[in-house]
Amino acid sequence: MTRSHPAVTTPPSADSPEVDPSVSLAPRAGRDPWLDNTRLVAAILILVMHVAGAAMSRAGVLEELWYATWPLRLPLFVIVAGFFSSAEPLRGRRAISILRNVLGVYLVGDLLASVFAGLAGEAFVYNPNRAPFGLWFLLSLFWWRAMLPLLAHVRFLGPLTVVGALLVGFVPQIGPSFSASRTIVFLPLFVLGWYLRRIDLRALLARRWVRPAAAVVLLGGIVGFSLWGDRISHGVYQMRSGYDADGLLDAVPQLGARAALLLAGTAGALALLAVMPRRRIPVVTYLGTGSMYIYVLHVLIVGSSGLRDTSWYRAIDTVPEILLLIVVSVLAALALASPPVRWLTGWLIQPTYRWPFREQVPSTPPLGGARA
Repeated sequence: MTRSHPAVTTPPSADSPEVDPSVSLAPRAGRDPWLDNTRLVAAILILVMHVAGAAMSRAGVLEELWYATWPLRLPLFVIVAGFFSSAEPLRGRRAISILRNVLGVYLVGDLLASVFAGLAGEAFVYNPNRAPFGLWFLLSLFWWRAMLPLLAHVRFLGPLTVVGALLVGFVPQIGPSFSASRTIVFLPLFVLGWYLRRIDLRALLARRWVRPAAAVVLLGGIVGFSLWGDRISHGVYQMRSGYDADGLLDAVPQLGARAALLLAGTAGALALLAVMPRRRIPVVTYLGTGSMYIYVLHVLIVGSSGLRDTSWYRAIDTVPEILLLIVVSVLAALALASPPVRWLTGWLIQPTYRWPFREQVPSTPPLGGARA
């Protein structure tokens, strides 16, 4: 039996929407501000590095920030997504929520990205099996949540997902199509998030010694990734395809690099969770409930606007210019989670339509009068 903590507000159930559609700055009752604060940090860092990362890499300026913040972006986002998930059978509203608010958002977002590309003069190609820039996370989230009720029956699920994440790199056929590679590689982090909710992570992290220790781990991880993160190629960080090697033995170092990244990314994400303020922070906590607005909208804007191909963007090559770009990116992230933007785009990020779905699945009679 899991322990309860008297000061904890219960996180939203899997039936609840991921983000709060309200345009009020008052946090919605029943949400845990600790998780909303965490998701805001992860979403902001994802946006900042999607905007500024290319300029950092091209100019070789402040590129250490890209590596230093990696555990606090994707690994953290995946773990928190697992924390918000449930292994209960997919019935009624839960099934509809996953189909509409995850897969549906992905399909519509992919369509919009294709339309924007066509309006910009590119060829219109709608190909949902190949996720456009950044939207792969929604497709993986759909697979994770759909599979969890089945995978929860598997013994030793955690170790098996780790083995799968490492060995899938030897199967070149499993790549970016349908976000298959990333879904398998990051599945251990998603399962970890689900497990941490079951054991009452918040109560464990409330122990007096945890926060100082986590601060040391967080600082050590930031320094370590800053100094040595560039020894691993960006392709390995992306996890979107198999190992790029000629033979089995040549792929072993890449397997080791993938294992090290998953381990270090998990440690960094958990360390940030441990030091994150657990109380409601005015405005900040509210904006954290809109993390999916930040994520999805910035993907559509950055991926379709051609921002990183403009002449002024390519001219960015100094520390002050990169820092200014980071500041502007942070402000843009906050704006995307603001009440006006939520009001305008809630139909996309948090749809509420029900007409394509039925809450009750038709019963299936047994074959020949016998139990099937």
